[in-house]
Amino acid sequence: MNKETTDRKIIEIAKTVFSYCLARTNTKEEAEDLSQDILLEILRSCENIRDDKAFYGFMWAVAGNVYKNWCKKRLKNNFSELDDNLCDETYDISRQLEFQTDINLLRRELCLLNEKNRKAMILYYLNGFSVSSIAIQLHLSDSMVKYLLFKARQILKEGMNMERNYGEQSYNPKELSLLYMGEGPNHFWQITQGKKIPQNILWACYNDNLTEEEISLQIGVALPYLENDIKTLLDAGLLLRKGNRYSTNIIIITKQFKAELATKIAVYQENIANKIYKFITENENCIRSIGYYCSGMLKNTFYWQITSVILNCLFGMITESFNPTQAPVTAFGDHAYVWVTKNRITYLIIAT
Repeated sequence: MNKETTDRKIIEIAKTVFSYCLARTNTKEEAEDLSQDILLEILRSCENIRDDKAFYGFMWAVAGNVYKNWCKKRLKNNFSELDDNLCDETYDISRQLEFQTDINLLRRELCLLNEKNRKAMILYYLNGFSVSSIAIQLHLSDSMVKYLLFKARQILKEGMNMERNYGEQSYNPKELSLLYMGEGPNHFWQITQGKKIPQNILWACYNDNLTEEEISLQIGVALPYLENDIKTLLDAGLLLRKGNRYSTNIIIITKQFKAELATKIAVYQENIANKIYKFITENENCIRSIGYYCSGMLKNTFYWQITSVILNCLFGMITESFNPTQAPVTAFGDHAYVWVTKNRITYLIIAT
């Protein structure tokens, strides 16, 4: 390989090598040191590569060897008091450390596999079932089971060499309330109320179209515990699926939405306030003459009191004029408006 090709490939693999090291070390600093050692060794030895296509296989071989040597060096720097329990010098602790690291990475990636691939892997490798037996259990052909196993092995191999970053919702889950206005009972209540997983699936997919794996990483929950909730949200029409990606199919009233709404309706609010004020001032004497309890209250108190009565009556008229049959049809066959808010306060502000 010439120098130009070598430099280009080193730049291409730098991030991948760092992710590999980050998954096998305790700190970012150790990962940086190890990745630099690997890249340096690749740079020293890549002149011997005759075929450019062999570069990536060569890269992983070098990375594995450098990592083994790194483990051995680190063990040499550990000191402890000598006692009667002497270790077996024939036992290679570095290989055990590497093996345990790979096991942890494998478990992480199994958590992110979709249901069919994961079940096939577990039945074949952990439970020891044959391909034909798995085909019967999963209602698939033998060739499809073989394909699932092949595809799962590929995904696991690629994933173990990748850096996985959990999203903000993994440590800061959102609390949402699903609100309903329409005919019939609120069938959506039991789907989301008090259940953080479906609530956070909806939030994660609100602004981004995510795969199941991406949802799992975003909310910090293994995929086997998400699959039923994803299916339930799909059946209820709260999620949409396009290909292998999901998006939220319901309005979520966020802070940004409230701020935008307040800006757009400010003119209307001022106009309504002026009309109410004009009506009260022009009819103050007439209203007081009714003689209701405390009709002789101070002017400011009187204005606030009558304004509350007017708004209450207005809201009652709006509620009475609401025709549920004009609302969209839900997945349960009822006509209703359904939306989500981060708290009840948002709903009360809009309603009044």
